[in-house]
Amino acid sequence: MATVEAAQLLRIVEAVPPRRARASEGVRLVYDQAHLTMSAEDRPGQTLARAQVHGYRTAAWELTMYAVSTIAVRAWLMEMPGTTPVGVSPFWRGPGPVQVVFTAGGASMQFPVIACPSAPAS
Repeated sequence: MATVEAAQLLRIVEAVPPRRARASEGVRLVYDQAHLTMSAEDRPGQTLARAQVHGYRTAAWELTMYAVSTIAVRAWLMEMPGTTPVGVSPFWRGPGPVQVVFTAGGASMQFPVIACPSAPAS
């Protein structure tokens, strides 16, 4: 899980380009145990936004989520104080689809992902 402040995560999701400026439906989130980085699915080497993570650190992961999901995340983050810690993590259960989960203050949001190379093979 990557834990970032709400204001930093808001800055990341606000960096998602509008649909007409993207060649794909997805955005990549990469957690390297020090930063949470977002890039467009079609331009993975071009960083759109990056935030330093805080607190407990888990194994590194990467996923591609639907860009449209960031609209709901943005609205949710705008309602909370900027210093609120928000956990971001992929979640998988058995062979079912992987989801990305955003958690803060006892509430959570979850969305399907397009791809998650770091998910277990089984």
